[in-house]
Amino acid sequence: MFHIQAPSWPHRRRRPRRRLRRGILAGATAALFAAAGLTAAHPSPAAASSPTLQVWLTTTDDSNALTPQSSISLGSVTKGTINVAVNDSLTYQTMSGFGAAFTDSSTYLMNQLKGFSSSSYSTLMNQLFSTSSGIGLSFWRLPMTSTDFNSTNTTWTDDDTAGPSTDPDEYFGLSSDDTGFIIPTIKDALAINPSIQIVASPWSAPAWMKSNGSMFGSTNGTNGTLLSSDYQAWADYFRDWIEAYQGQGVPIFAVTAQNEPQYAPAAYPGMYWDNGTDEANWVNNYLAPTLSGA
Repeated sequence: MFHIQAPSWPHRRRRPRRRLRRGILAGATAALFAAAGLTAAHPSPAAASSPTLQVWLTTTDDSNALTPQSSISLGSVTKGTINVAVNDSLTYQTMSGFGAAFTDSSTYLMNQLKGFSSSSYSTLMNQLFSTSSGIGLSFWRLPMTSTDFNSTNTTWTDDDTAGPSTDPDEYFGLSSDDTGFIIPTIKDALAINPSIQIVASPWSAPAWMKSNGSMFGSTNGTNGTLLSSDYQAWADYFRDWIEAYQGQGVPIFAVTAQNEPQYAPAAYPGMYWDNGTDEANWVNNYLAPTLSGA
């Protein structure tokens, strides 16, 4: 499905660095991001009505695809052997927001729709992001490299060519995927809802930083891990990536250190961390100081 080796990109000189804004830095430094919990707000049994539920059915054999079914009318609330009482006057945790992910495949499709029908694109974007006429999605994930949701069936990062030992990330630069449709789609979303918060996550470090020499999580039964000699180079990638996106007008609220750190897929990008100690060492001694010092 994907090429084993990352494609070779022309050498790209990095742009002058810009200092991270303090608000973004505060979130990004907390690399292991924990999303906020749900708000506890449910109708109490005494106040609950007896609604009628509409039902649609989709089956794996495609014989049904959102096929309308008979409605179900709920009966009155009764007590059983086990009862759960919910007091909707009490609240605890709050929800930061709901959302999905700005992957290269989803933004590619959005960009295709924009070229085909700008009015349909505008309608869809407002339905997704507007807090007045849409559902107001405001908390989004953003991959920092290619993923399994890929529009071109290739693997890529923004630093596919290793630089000299004095500056391994010398050739860092945003890819055509970033500038072609990922960033434009995000900026269109921000124009509708400037309060969108973005959490960035990498699927894999560049192939040259990994023990298996591939962006895939594993090759020939061997898990691909981050080379200890490139711990600093990978932390520098985070800094350069955040600065590059910020320079394009896309604020980054937070980052996570790794997508699925103990899963090593053999058919798409991934990177395996043997244990939490190694990952914590990289976060505490490389990533956090690099972001703090940017």
